[in-house]
Amino acid sequence: MPIWGRSRDAKVRRITAAMTAGLLLTGCATATPKTLANLTVDETQTIDQTCQQTFGARPGDVYFDACRTSLASAMAQRDDAQRLAKVTADCARAGGQPGSSEQALCVLGAPASAAPQRLKSLTVVSPAEVHRRIQLSCAKLGLDPAAIAFSNCVTEFEGQLTAAVYPSA
Repeated sequence: MPIWGRSRDAKVRRITAAMTAGLLLTGCATATPKTLANLTVDETQTIDQTCQQTFGARPGDVYFDACRTSLASAMAQRDDAQRLAKVTADCARAGGQPGSSEQALCVLGAPASAAPQRLKSLTVVSPAEVHRRIQLSCAKLGLDPAAIAFSNCVTEFEGQLTAAVYPSA
């Protein structure tokens, strides 16, 4: 039976894509993930030294490889957090009050007081647009995009949406 004018499988694929896009947009994942192949020389040295001297792994063993991969991912998350902190500070300097929807919307790059607009149906917009609307909805509550409450709001919203669209999941 079609859901939102599409088959359930197609809708699940769209929602899964939206959630993946959401991870990219909320900073839970990075748009350009750090991998061992794209680390700078300094980052590689820091990671290798940490894995050997702090964690105690030796080059060539599985523990060393796992350590390097994990720390490369952690560096990407750190970089994302730093970018988010900079945007948050810029919005605060522009007059955004912490905990306000205006501040949260600024961090997301959305206008705070845009006039209500006629939105396209959720059945025809892209998964990225669905995710963006979820983010904006959470931001309108004044949840800081850098806070876990914002990520939880987005995740819970997406979970509820998935359950509504695909009840047997």
